[in-house]
Amino acid sequence: MMQADQTLSVIDALYASALGERDWADALAQLSSVFNASSAHLWMLDNETSQVALDITHQIDARTLARYQDAFLASCVRTGHLFERPDLPIYYDYLHSSETDLRLDPCYDFYRREVDGGYYVGLAAPQVSSHMVGLSLQRSRRVGHADASELRLGALIQTHFQRAISIALHLNFAQLHHGSNGGHMGFAFVGADGAVLFADEGVTSFAAASDGLDIEGGRLRIADAGAAARIAQDIDAATDLMTASPVRHARRPSGAAPYKIAVTPAPKNTVLPLTHARAMLAVQDVDAKIKDDVARAASGYGLSERETEVAALLLRGLNAKAIAGKIDISRETVRTHTKSIYGKCGVAGHAELITKLSG
Repeated sequence: MMQADQTLSVIDALYASALGERDWADALAQLSSVFNASSAHLWMLDNETSQVALDITHQIDARTLARYQDAFLASCVRTGHLFERPDLPIYYDYLHSSETDLRLDPCYDFYRREVDGGYYVGLAAPQVSSHMVGLSLQRSRRVGHADASELRLGALIQTHFQRAISIALHLNFAQLHHGSNGGHMGFAFVGADGAVLFADEGVTSFAAASDGLDIEGGRLRIADAGAAARIAQDIDAATDLMTASPVRHARRPSGAAPYKIAVTPAPKNTVLPLTHARAMLAVQDVDAKIKDDVARAASGYGLSERETEVAALLLRGLNAKAIAGKIDISRETVRTHTKSIYGKCGVAGHAELITKLSG
């Protein structure tokens, strides 16, 4: 079985992907390596429309996936168990499907012929925000069955997989599709006493900037006293596996856009150093995201230097009066720039501009 640091690395990859720090395909590649899998597939089914809403793969080319997708959810014996038994912590085909059933399954035959996937290990995050989410790992027949230690590892990782997907959908922080957040997100696990048990690169970099969020004496320090008190209460209340706190806004001494912070309970089935974790904090650097959003808009829509400056302040929620005072121009000039920004970006107003540039 994997060492604790290797397991932690996989868990880190799942949460980093959920928060947009890394591409989901990177997490699939790491999971494939851990389970000696020849390919991996992350999928999401919209329960209301019965349509596949997400397809991310590792070592499965687009042409093969296109031929397989139509039959995938409808007839795959192995995947079917994820729908029939969502309570299963992990699904391994030979534990729940007979050899005869598998040989008669056209999807099994497809994988065996085209992607060298004889055996299947599946993880599910059932009924997350009206979606069914599954992760399938295909093992070659040459590799053989998953052993007991691998199945225990799968059960452990499934807990974090479900939590990562839930965070991504609940907070709407992450891009479930391919892409990176450009360093706008981070997460940390904390104990009941507030001690930081693990902090990823995002939170570590935010703390290094010392602008309202620090790690001092092994504890997370938030300069905004009101936000800090609410977040401490959220950590104390973090007991239900599938609930998350409201998003808290922590003001920053520099006047930059506040950090967004949400607390979710830490999974109980985990590994050192997370065994004693009480909660996970997801942190978004809104100011950095705004800067990147505006930079893309300036390039994509041809905004002038002054329009770019005004657009950044609009995304921070400032009105014409506040913007005028901030950059020392008249309100009428602000309105002129704003009208030009709306026209170039193809939007009708402030709210629509925020939605378009922040999407």
